[in-house]
Amino acid sequence: MQTLDTTSLANDTVTSQTTLEVQDATAITTNNHHIIPRAASYNPSSDLVGASNADGSSVENIGTNPIVNGDAIGVLITDSSGNILWVNNSDISLPTNKLQEGAYIENYYALTAQGLVDYTNWQTTTASGGHTVGDFINSGQATTSDYVKSTTELTVTNFVLPFAGGAGNQFLYLMIGLAAFGALGFYLSQRRKAEMDLEVNNKEILGKNDNKRSNIYLTSRHTHPYAKIFHTKNRTHLAQAHRKGTNEL
Repeated sequence: MQTLDTTSLANDTVTSQTTLEVQDATAITTNNHHIIPRAASYNPSSDLVGASNADGSSVENIGTNPIVNGDAIGVLITDSSGNILWVNNSDISLPTNKLQEGAYIENYYALTAQGLVDYTNWQTTTASGGHTVGDFINSGQATTSDYVKSTTELTVTNFVLPFAGGAGNQFLYLMIGLAAFGALGFYLSQRRKAEMDLEVNNKEILGKNDNKRSNIYLTSRHTHPYAKIFHTKNRTHLAQAHRKGTNEL
């Protein structure tokens, strides 16, 4: 170890250098899964849950038009075979019937502070203008330090409004069928209860003597439908009681 004397200290300067590294806090969060109807327009921003800039500040307009570190969030949608079917920014809606029924992977990309610099440089070296963040990612020129990523599983169904046909109509028919079965069950239970009450009443009639039985029967005809009385097992006995009571008058 070498020491410095007072003369050297007066003539020389001792310095120390520290390297300061700033952590990029860019982040995005999306829904894990989303089911959409094929015949409806879909905006990918609707699946964004949250996002933050490189300095840690929160991103506004999540779900509509989010801007991260001064630029849009890019979106790439691929099918189950890995084919890229959609490349754009998250605030651009897919037209109706763009995707067929099936399962898709929707990848969201937000540029980091370094990514924004690289994206700007890439745009200046690209022949045609109007390239989106999604185009930059899809070009293969972006590195992993240029972006943060979040993935949503997207399922497209054939569900449409009932009057337009499709799965929506099938669901409506199912609900109508269940309601009809429920109404039929209620009707049958009420009818069975009414028949049981009438059968008890008929048994009471048959327990009377002939004259009283005939009079009660005539009263029953005014209070109960004729068909219901004669649909019981005792209809023959009731008819005999009626004839006998009439002959004795």
